[in-house]
Amino acid sequence: MEQGSEGVTQSLQDSIGLVGGDHPRDAIALAMLKAELLHLDYAHGEAIAVMAEVVSPRLPVLTPKERFAVEQNRSDLQLYVGEGGADLFYNIVDQKRLVEFDWLDFRQLFSAKQGAERGKHYETLPILWQQHRRAYLYNCWRAQQWTNQLLANECVALKAWEDALHHAILAQHEDIMPLIAEGLFSTGNSELIEKVVSRLLMTANLRRHFIAACRLLRALADAIPEGVLPAVGQWLLKRAGEISTCRFGPNHVSEAWKTIAAVAQGFPVDLSRSAIDVAISHPAWTTRLPTPNAVILERAEIVKAMVPLAWRVPREEIPALATTTYPLLTDRPQVSDYDEVANLLCHLADRGGPSVRDQLAGVLYPPGRPVSRVLAQVADQFGKGDVFDSAAFQKLADQVVQEIRGQVQWIETGQEAEPLAEQIMAFTSVKPAGKLQVAFVGLTGLHALARHRTKLDEATRRKLLDAVLDMAQHRDNFCVNRQGLLHALIDFADLVPETARRTTERVLVRIARGQVDESLEYAPSAQVDDPLNPNKYNLGRPDDVQAVALVAIAVLAFGNAGAMKRAGQLLEDALCDARPAIRRAAYAAARRLTRVSTGVIVGVLAGLRDPDPKVAITAFAALADQTGWHLNRNHWRVFLMAARLAQKTGDANLRRHVAVALVAWAAKCPRELRGEHGQLLTAFARDICASVRSAVNCSSDTD
Repeated sequence: MEQGSEGVTQSLQDSIGLVGGDHPRDAIALAMLKAELLHLDYAHGEAIAVMAEVVSPRLPVLTPKERFAVEQNRSDLQLYVGEGGADLFYNIVDQKRLVEFDWLDFRQLFSAKQGAERGKHYETLPILWQQHRRAYLYNCWRAQQWTNQLLANECVALKAWEDALHHAILAQHEDIMPLIAEGLFSTGNSELIEKVVSRLLMTANLRRHFIAACRLLRALADAIPEGVLPAVGQWLLKRAGEISTCRFGPNHVSEAWKTIAAVAQGFPVDLSRSAIDVAISHPAWTTRLPTPNAVILERAEIVKAMVPLAWRVPREEIPALATTTYPLLTDRPQVSDYDEVANLLCHLADRGGPSVRDQLAGVLYPPGRPVSRVLAQVADQFGKGDVFDSAAFQKLADQVVQEIRGQVQWIETGQEAEPLAEQIMAFTSVKPAGKLQVAFVGLTGLHALARHRTKLDEATRRKLLDAVLDMAQHRDNFCVNRQGLLHALIDFADLVPETARRTTERVLVRIARGQVDESLEYAPSAQVDDPLNPNKYNLGRPDDVQAVALVAIAVLAFGNAGAMKRAGQLLEDALCDARPAIRRAAYAAARRLTRVSTGVIVGVLAGLRDPDPKVAITAFAALADQTGWHLNRNHWRVFLMAARLAQKTGDANLRRHVAVALVAWAAKCPRELRGEHGQLLTAFARDICASVRSAVNCSSDTD
């Protein structure tokens, strides 16, 4: 099926025609296989037609239990085409209960689970294989997926990575792909990764299998050998140029472009050029929808993929690409990808140079026309920052202050809430005297003002600051809003009026110490996170607000010795907090401080061995950025031990940050530890992942 499923399904159809009337079971088996292949290739209508034409007329020859598989598979197909598969599904459930039949022996599966938990995999694997064979003999697609998923999990536990991949693809078990990728990374075997990637290109060609394979390729992107990338790119482009017709479930076209975005930085020029041609000729790129609220979901992923592709082709090709791209904002805008298109245009302006920048500026900022908040935010990228005068931003600031304060509104009976320009959703709580409305909003306008903050007078900056601090403390406000407001405050930190600095610091310290009250009007985050609560809507958590406040304090303290000392004292406790989110924020805050106490240094060094890889990454990043800190000999031993342990992990991002930190501190390594330091750098320079090798080699080239 490397060339597509058409030839295989035609061969099966020919075989069905050769089966005589005295062998109806053979015809059913062949037809079921053909229908399964069509189902896996998103051709659900054709699969239903095969079952109607070949299988249904021959159903009387099957036993009642054998018919269950046919009906179960037909039910699954009908769900995808909207033909009432749910009624058939529950009919099958009732019939199976009447005859006490099930696809699998769940007592045996429970025994297998117990064996796996005790580490007795020699007992688990045979049971799973027997159940897998049972599902295969019944020819129930859903049951085969279940057993393939169980086998994939077991193979991961056994570190049998190739077998795990085989079963994960057949199970369409996308969630396990990062675990398989991490296991492959941990082997350090580039030949094994090349073998796995080649196997994917050969076997994962049905659209459902393709989607699962894309998830693994994205996880492996950093370690895919350079020689294999052209074949990977061509394999992805076969699907990237298609038009998705799937009613629900993963979109194989979007998955193809997501994967291209992950691996495109290694594409040769010709392949990058081919990918760009596929993108700009795709109907998702060229179609203008009739209504402003309609969207083409694949377009956002295509636009994201164009960013690395644009940096792979020669500069002289960028003007034509810019010409075909800007209509996505000016003529065919979509709310779902507006920001992504603006980001792509910024990259094209950088890549193409002054001529492309001026070309785009002329169409994006026409005289006399209103400009969106997104384009106002990136105006400097196109040399148009001076187009907006102070009065225009003063007016925008007044609107943004009103919108910030409008995040929480108590509305009297008979009145309507004030509309908000960037409202995404709203919660209302009706009371006898009125109602409370809390809106989840975007903050593009606030970030646009942050970009042009020097054009705002001190009184306006003070109004913005007061609104941000008030709503960041408002207990009825969503934590996600409060987190966003404090994140935006960081951009204003260098221009916070002197008269407001201590007040701002006091508010931030209070929040950074965990004094974040939650509303009594809707469910608190602890209730949302309860594993028994099925309503998993995420409106933010107090920990998120506290985390951003820690970073904001450090940014506000920059250049002020007294403020940095107070920030360091606050961080000493946060660096050892039991919550990973707070520890990570504390390391990110320490990254902003050029002068810290020994307690902060010890806390960051402890974070290098944090059990949460994301937290450890932040600790290594802090150490890499602050080479002015004083590390004694014992500190260095802890640093090198943590680097040695991290070098053996399967987390490429962690290893990359370790390599960056080792290079950054190379000149200050004590003489007696330089041998160990050099050995670690040599190991990272030979790492399986290109970005880790680059972190060492690029720095060496610079030196």
